[in-house]
Amino acid sequence: QVLFPNEFLPALDLLDRRLVTRISSGMEEHMPSGPAQHAQHDSNAANVPPHTARPATKDAIYYVRSAQARSSRYSTSFDTTASYEVRLRAWNCSCPAFAFAAFPAVHPEPAVPVYEPQEHAADEESAEGTSKAWVFGGVSLGDAIPPVCKHLLACVLVEKCSGMFGGYVEERVVSVEEAAGWAAGWGD
Repeated sequence: QVLFPNEFLPALDLLDRRLVTRISSGMEEHMPSGPAQHAQHDSNAANVPPHTARPATKDAIYYVRSAQARSSRYSTSFDTTASYEVRLRAWNCSCPAFAFAAFPAVHPEPAVPVYEPQEHAADEESAEGTSKAWVFGGVSLGDAIPPVCKHLLACVLVEKCSGMFGGYVEERVVSVEEAAGWAAGWGD
């Protein structure tokens, strides 16, 4: 709440409404091949408790549906108007809010270079070569806070806090063709 005052609660709202879908493309060898195996796969998925943590997928793509209230005063339902693609490895969301956060109208002053002794620089280079730890913001340049939107933050919460938020995401393992359809906007 303190770090992301404008994005944290809307991200939790997206998770609470179950508007986040994780898409991972399955290899042909891992996919069920017949209708009997497909039915067995679906029944196993139905036996999983709703708040069970699922392992993070390396090349998962998230699609977050955006729901807006209808303009009618007699209806309280929601119409799904858009779906945004979120890629955590690339640190990207296709929503306009992320574009405005990534390229603000007013740029901050450039950072003043800081002198570092050669010993300290060599230590950092060796530490970078040995560890490939996940960094918030992906491969970003500079020391500023990376751009973020509610969709991206919701997906980070699912990926990194799967024990708490893993049950709020819809999981789909799809073929390469269906993944291409999702990317083209033909998903749900």
